[in-house]
Amino acid sequence: MQNTLAADVKFLLKDFRAADTTLVSLVYRHENKRFVYSTGQFIEPYQWDAPNQRAHTNQKAKPTRQHHETINAHLDRHRAACLRVMNGLQLAGAAFDNTAIKHHLDNELGRVRTTKPKPVADKETFVQFIARFVADAKEGKRLNAKNSHYAAGTLKNFMKFRNILTDYQQTTRRPLDYEVFTLDFYNRFKKYLTAQGHSLNYVGAVLNGVKMLLKQAHRDGLHENTDYQLRDFKKIEEEVDTIYLTNDELTALYDLDLTHDPKLDRVRDLFMIGCYTGLRFSDYTELRPLNITFGGRILTVTTQKTAARVSIPLNPNVLAILNKYEGVPPRTMSNQKFNQFGAGCRVIYVGGADPHPGRHTFDPDCAKVGTADDPHRPPFVCDECVFGGRSNRLDYEDNRPQVRDAVYEVYQSNRRTKRPAVARPSALFGNQ
Repeated sequence: MQNTLAADVKFLLKDFRAADTTLVSLVYRHENKRFVYSTGQFIEPYQWDAPNQRAHTNQKAKPTRQHHETINAHLDRHRAACLRVMNGLQLAGAAFDNTAIKHHLDNELGRVRTTKPKPVADKETFVQFIARFVADAKEGKRLNAKNSHYAAGTLKNFMKFRNILTDYQQTTRRPLDYEVFTLDFYNRFKKYLTAQGHSLNYVGAVLNGVKMLLKQAHRDGLHENTDYQLRDFKKIEEEVDTIYLTNDELTALYDLDLTHDPKLDRVRDLFMIGCYTGLRFSDYTELRPLNITFGGRILTVTTQKTAARVSIPLNPNVLAILNKYEGVPPRTMSNQKFNQFGAGCRVIYVGGADPHPGRHTFDPDCAKVGTADDPHRPPFVCDECVFGGRSNRLDYEDNRPQVRDAVYEVYQSNRRTKRPAVARPSALFGNQ
């Protein structure tokens, strides 16, 4: 879907024949539908410049001229807000209608009702709110902090938290009213989860999700409890053993002949792409030919979890894997099948705590690049440069010029589109 341009947002008079002032409306057309939104600005029709869709500002009287300049400033603010909302919805791939557009535009312009809703007899419970929140998010009525659609995995986790809270309520026979979520609940709920054999990191993830949903319910005016914001009501975590492969193990796996088992061969190739790029399973198993850009040297993808657009230089091993499949990524499969076949070559860790050792294989190698352990290795692309917040290593000295040129092309392209996703080539490769 194309981005919304400034020319797509128009301003029209509600009644251009009016003898007195008339309302200026914002009009936007999408998918053969017409969205009309009140700007709250009024003007006499003879003072309206219809071709430019602005109030005339050529009056001799200074008060009138300043008033019309103020009207034009409000119209500019409305147009900019509409562009942000529409481009955010389109980028997130969210389904939207006129009601959804109005809801997001009201939020963008600060027209959200500040009065708290009146209490009702049958007040929505917290578990009911979670179900409604997930349903609204699936329909695109609720976006995350980055104004993007919630990832399917995130919404699945929210429903999992809802089921855990329901089980807790049935087991303890304690109703989960909003006022219950205090530090006393925090300690009892933490004991309840750890007694079931869950790790501290899992318990911390559940508590963090509950805090986030309580915050959303508070914004909706469903409760006044703020104990969840206390310092001691925090996410807990512990260090865990990270499963990853060394460079020697990675090379041995890459050289392993699996032509006798095509499925296992495809799983190995997918896993290698994950190791060499650091992408999550949800990203590297959904790659398409259109993700391979700049003559096959750069992998560009919008990550599902964070909606960040990243551009990753491809090393010779990944390029060889792509050539093996005639320039396209290997055909994907489900996470369950991937783990099942991966266990056959003793690579994928399926013990439960860690679903993506490919990223862990990638990370420790990054930490060693250019250090005293291996001073002759080429420098890696730093955080927030190419990899969208994580580090990306550039292996193989003989491929360095090609990768440098490809990164430079991405850098120049992003400069033209004002997208600072790649660092300057001199910062990555020096003067070579």
